[in-house]
Amino acid sequence: MKSNETLLLCVQVTLFNPAQPHERINTFAFLDSGCSSTFITNYIARTLHLQIENEQEISLQTFAAAGAQTHSSSNVKGGLILENYETKILNAKTLEFLTEKIEMKLMNPYGRDDHHTWTTEEPPGIIIGNDYFWELVLSNNFYMKTLPNGYNLIHTRLGNIMSGKPLQNHQSFMALSDIRTLENPLQHQKLEELVEKFWSLESAGISDDVSRSDDDKCLQEFNDTIYFDFEGRYMVRLPFKEDISELSNNFDLAISRLRSTVATLSKQPGLLERHHNIIVEQLERGIIEEVDDNDNTRPCHYLPHHGVISETSKNTKLRCVYDGSAKTKGRRSLNEVFYRGPVLLPEMAGILLRIRFMEILLIGDIEEAYLMVGLDEDSRNFTRFLWLRDPSLGMQEGNIVTYVFKRVTLGLITSPFLLAGTIHYHLCNYNTPLAQKILRNIYVDNLFLEATNIDDEEIFRQAGMNVREFTSNDSSFNKFLEKAERTPVDKTMKILGLQWDTEADSLILSLPKSTELNTTWTKRKVLKHVASIYDPLGWVSPSTLIAKALVQKLWKTQLPWDAVLP
Repeated sequence: MKSNETLLLCVQVTLFNPAQPHERINTFAFLDSGCSSTFITNYIARTLHLQIENEQEISLQTFAAAGAQTHSSSNVKGGLILENYETKILNAKTLEFLTEKIEMKLMNPYGRDDHHTWTTEEPPGIIIGNDYFWELVLSNNFYMKTLPNGYNLIHTRLGNIMSGKPLQNHQSFMALSDIRTLENPLQHQKLEELVEKFWSLESAGISDDVSRSDDDKCLQEFNDTIYFDFEGRYMVRLPFKEDISELSNNFDLAISRLRSTVATLSKQPGLLERHHNIIVEQLERGIIEEVDDNDNTRPCHYLPHHGVISETSKNTKLRCVYDGSAKTKGRRSLNEVFYRGPVLLPEMAGILLRIRFMEILLIGDIEEAYLMVGLDEDSRNFTRFLWLRDPSLGMQEGNIVTYVFKRVTLGLITSPFLLAGTIHYHLCNYNTPLAQKILRNIYVDNLFLEATNIDDEEIFRQAGMNVREFTSNDSSFNKFLEKAERTPVDKTMKILGLQWDTEADSLILSLPKSTELNTTWTKRKVLKHVASIYDPLGWVSPSTLIAKALVQKLWKTQLPWDAVLP
């Protein structure tokens, strides 16, 4: 079926075994009111270990066929997860094959036209017949509306489904649609959206006018290749944008950096051992795996890495940082052959505005978010890195071991997109009001919600992710959180770069400390001082305007960076 033809009623669903509900599988459902019974594939019945009953031969009369065809079939009971985590037990018949691939449009909740959807062709794993069709399509919350692209958006108990034919005269319909949906702009949500637009660089007309074709290609490839593995984890591929023939394997550079890293960490007692323990822990948890260094049958790339120390008043933290931008002379780095990927994050200003309207604000973060997204086996060979089997033996022959990442790696230019895309894909598949609310209020791995209960984390647990370290602006709710998580809730914390006083429920803007009168100023010091003011909502813009004008004036003088200002 071509993309400009009619879309049938298809939606992604999750099936489960009623006898063992933890056994689940994602597939596509075709809702067909012209089919008298519900059918699933033998593959799904076997995968879910559904109990087979009454094996028999059945006769099927299909469209445009002269007579009935006989097929082997069995009766099974399967579970279907509906919107808002409700379930439905279905009596179905099994068949080896249901139908060819059917084209579907999966919709981005923010989308207003077909540029905010992505198309996939998949053979459905279940055909929902007329025995359950109307029960699943109609509900108290049922509605249908025509989108600006001409398709119908149908809200069912399985979520939103796009169906129907696209519009030919796209622009004229857009105008009608805008008039038809006009609402009071002074409502809270509308007002905050207007302010959010005001802070958007794109709305201000000062964004770069660049082609989005690369982003479209990257997103299409992502949605075509993401899948859910047998361990209950999303798996993604690294999005290469060009031929990798100019990409060196970086082995010599990785060896050189390893020698430097070991020498640096050895200077401070305990750091080398802590760095080693981080890698060992990742190996034990299945985040990385050892590979044969002599296996060069496929292209590969070695990532240099080093330890980064961050000291706080409470402790000293050590992180392993991987360098996807490292390259040798005349060759390209790993980051240079990747698509960066589109930005799927909501506007930060919009989130900061929305959370001020929440009576009880609940904040959590996804634990080790990047490491929760799996890396497809074909991509892992590009994330090789070197380490010592026994740090006490140093860089001697036989002590250097090669690992690859099985999860998305920090340090790659495309990693933020792969994480955001996975969360986006997962939430879009739910098509529930809660999922759409989360989409508007999640920034990288930080989740902002109006608290009713913390069952919202179940959505992320379905994707193999753990939401943790909840904090609220309500003292009684914080006591509940402390008891549930057995850890004290911080009185102050950072949200999107601003300090948040949870007891006073106030956001605090940190300004640079005043300097001594006899400070020797240079252009570098002035710029660093002004740039240190982080003000995403422009609260102190009137006060910083003079400083910004000074920076502009200094720029025109063309003074050296470290020359003393006159």
